[in-house]
Amino acid sequence: MIPPPRTLRVALEHHFVEVDGRYYTDISYDYTYWKQFLDVFDAVVVVGRVRSAREVPASFVSADGRGVRFHPVYDYLGLWRFLRHLPRVWRDCGEAMREPSPVLLRMGVVSLVCWLHLRRAGRPYAMEVLFHAGDVARGVRNIQILGLARFVAWALHRVCRMQAAGASLASHVSGHLAELYPTRSGRHWLISDVYLPDGAFADARPADRFRHEPIRLIAVGRVAPEKGQDVLLRALARVRSAGGPAVTLDVVGPGAIEEMCRLAEALGVGHAIRFHGAVPVGEPVRGLLDRADLFVLPSRTEGMPRALLEAEARGLPAVATRVGGVPSVLTGECLVPAGDPDALASKIAQLIADPDRLARLSEAGVSTARGFHYDILGRRRSEFWRALAELGGSVASAFPRTVE
Repeated sequence: MIPPPRTLRVALEHHFVEVDGRYYTDISYDYTYWKQFLDVFDAVVVVGRVRSAREVPASFVSADGRGVRFHPVYDYLGLWRFLRHLPRVWRDCGEAMREPSPVLLRMGVVSLVCWLHLRRAGRPYAMEVLFHAGDVARGVRNIQILGLARFVAWALHRVCRMQAAGASLASHVSGHLAELYPTRSGRHWLISDVYLPDGAFADARPADRFRHEPIRLIAVGRVAPEKGQDVLLRALARVRSAGGPAVTLDVVGPGAIEEMCRLAEALGVGHAIRFHGAVPVGEPVRGLLDRADLFVLPSRTEGMPRALLEAEARGLPAVATRVGGVPSVLTGECLVPAGDPDALASKIAQLIADPDRLARLSEAGVSTARGFHYDILGRRRSEFWRALAELGGSVASAFPRTVE
């Protein structure tokens, strides 16, 4: 007798674009990412926000393909549109959760709505814990304007703790998050969601690589309040006004670019910054990292930052904020408080003035990144996925219907 196909459903918080029945993404979750699940599963169904378009946006790449298909959720943007279209979002997520196949919930609003359907039906599920839910909520502008940031952050953190507690199994990208969001089942894996194949690595850089002007800073990530690019722009203005080596900045990633351009002009540093927008993953991003001298991660919240580890793998020294899992991959001499442009400017100035120190940090960064090589983490992922493959509607009765 031929066994039924093992299909995994993954609910996540990401925007995709649909063009003529095909699905595309900007800097994350392309087909290569989803294809790795097919080592264990026969098919993957991606449950995420999707908008339709007439043509593929520039720099977008395929997200679907053989064995990978999509279940679209209405592509709301912002708090008000979410509330206005909540019935439709609820219906879309409910339809996606009807099949008795294993479900993996990645943190976010879509994940929470899917969880409510699973909880009501008494269905088991697995969860990937990627970040501190409360920290992300504090960075949402509409919530800040309404003065609800602290309450919403507290509420989301509590709900995500309930979500994690009721998971049959879970993976956490850092030990810190495993403590914040434990599972009652005790079945959890410590697995970064960073994906570093052989081609991601380069040699450490000697001090002579940093003895030139201008010194090129680079930041990679979605341009959004929680990513802290506004703090970085203010820090850059302070570094340039203080004298020292000339400094430029490359900002890579989609998002609120026009707003950041206006801020850069207001700060008088517009001529020193280049906004690249979305850049395809892989060699295009690595080329930009190879031309830079210092990676900057100014985020207000993070889980285990993929962009930081990819930069370290290229031998690029880094400075970052002390949030989420960042302290586990950067030493204290490279960390600053979140939301503090003065501290960030001071740290950048210290590092770019010392090529020998940058060379030492380059070597340490490559060594750290090698701990996230695909072969090392791949074994943990496969073990987690094999356990996940055993979850399905047929074992629903083995799990409680409620989460206290």
